[in-house]
Amino acid sequence: DYGDVGVGLSSPTQRFVLTNPLPWPTGPLQPLSGGFGAGVMAGPNPGDFYFDPNSSCAQAFSTGLAVGGSCYFDVTFIPLGLGPSSATLVFQMTPGGVVQIPFTGNGVTAQFISISPASHDFGSVDVARTSAPQRFTLTNSGSVATGPFVTGGLQGANPGPFACGSNGSCLQVLATGLAAGD
Repeated sequence: DYGDVGVGLSSPTQRFVLTNPLPWPTGPLQPLSGGFGAGVMAGPNPGDFYFDPNSSCAQAFSTGLAVGGSCYFDVTFIPLGLGPSSATLVFQMTPGGVVQIPFTGNGVTAQFISISPASHDFGSVDVARTSAPQRFTLTNSGSVATGPFVTGGLQGANPGPFACGSNGSCLQVLATGLAAGD
């Protein structure tokens, strides 16, 4: 289960390992319908799950798996709409049988980050003096936690005279992100 993922956003990729426990090699891995790539998933929401065709199983698609052999493939959940999604990856091997791997996830409203106040005028401050601090609050009003902020810090035409608080709280948020509702 991929859990809650913002609509249109990518989940972390999950790696799956396929192992041949049989005392003989399998036949080539073939999808029951369509080709590998976008068409490899079946079920109600196959377009929400991306099967990466560039996995170590690529060779097994033509040769099969040796006795005790294994390969991996990666799947990412990218929900196209709100609500639960499911699909099944189905391989057929002759010999070897059918392998079905179910996937589930839930498309949710993506995080929505805001800052308050949106700006602040520190007014005139004497050179080499420090103004009174101004607190800015980041809020995540979405239903999904953010990841770490990719860029951060003070930016603009002249960020040099400004500093983040001495307790480092803004640096902690940049490194860890915000939980849903924080």
